[in-house]
Amino acid sequence: MGGSTGNLGGMVLAFMLAALMGLLGAVVMGVLGNMGWSAAVGLGVGLAAFLALFFAVVLGGPSQRFVAAPPPSDIATAAPINVAAVMEKASLAAAPVAAPVAAPVAAMSTPAPVKSPTAAVTPAIDDDAVAAAGAGTKPAGLSAPRGGAGDNLKSIEGIGPVLEKLCHDLGIYHFDQIAGWGPGEVAWMNANLKGFKGRVGRDKWVAQARMIGSVGMDEFKRRAETNDY
Repeated sequence: MGGSTGNLGGMVLAFMLAALMGLLGAVVMGVLGNMGWSAAVGLGVGLAAFLALFFAVVLGGPSQRFVAAPPPSDIATAAPINVAAVMEKASLAAAPVAAPVAAPVAAMSTPAPVKSPTAAVTPAIDDDAVAAAGAGTKPAGLSAPRGGAGDNLKSIEGIGPVLEKLCHDLGIYHFDQIAGWGPGEVAWMNANLKGFKGRVGRDKWVAQARMIGSVGMDEFKRRAETNDY
């Protein structure tokens, strides 16, 4: 409020000085300047306006006063710091933390390897027994395969499509028929398979058929890769 009053007073003073000096200038120019009073008054008014502006800027500006600092706001008084408590917390934080002790792990026993089926297989026909059988005995055959479908005799190593056809002609359709042969049957088949004499004993048909019946086809095929029968 005080600043506004000071500015207003300065402006009034500036206009008064400008008007006074404009009037004085008009009188001087009218008396001493050899010009008419109309021209002198015009110049006086112009001079007064110029001086009014000049004095308004010089005298009417805001006065440079020191502004009183605002009263300090209420500052919350900080609670006193408990140095001892702070030091205690710091020491606890810096203390090493013991790693948890791992529980003893029981020794894991290595599982025993899974063994292939080891079902007992009837020993293969002895070659000497086959030779001693002489002409041998013709195996008993079937008039037709059981259930209308025979086994895939070609699964036995040494039997191809032609030999399978010869077996069918003799009534041999199933693995268990071959597995049941003795030295006499093997001797007869060795001597009577046209074009394939001796193949039954040499290719171990009986041993293979017995293994198929004992351990199954999958295990038989695994062993057949190394002739393990």
